[in-house]
Amino acid sequence: MPRAEQLRRRIAYLTKRIERDQAEILMWEEALRKLETIEAERPTLKRPSQSGNTGKDMVNAARVRISGGKGEGDPFVSALNASNFTMRSLAERLGVSHALLSQARTGKISISAELASRIEELTGFKASRKNWPKLRD
Repeated sequence: MPRAEQLRRRIAYLTKRIERDQAEILMWEEALRKLETIEAERPTLKRPSQSGNTGKDMVNAARVRISGGKGEGDPFVSALNASNFTMRSLAERLGVSHALLSQARTGKISISAELASRIEELTGFKASRKNWPKLRD
């Protein structure tokens, strides 16, 4: 086969490949436009604030409502919920584990007076031995 014929066939093949690729590009661009339209119409939830609980965070508000049924009658849980905290969100804000808060509340481990005071500032839950059985001075 002459060299010129080989080049014509190669050009024809590449032309078809380009047309196919252009059609695929158009398909993906259309899919992207549809997705952008959907995302623009979808309501967005605010991410939790790094500076603490603002009370406007819809996700955290739902968690607080859910945790409201847990520990009914427990003044600590009531104080958490009244301040729009869950035990986990308060622990994150304080830089401690939620297990530490739970165990300190039940008297399994001790809690520093400084941490109890920070909890009182955020939730109104008094930093006393009545509330924290193993409160350290």
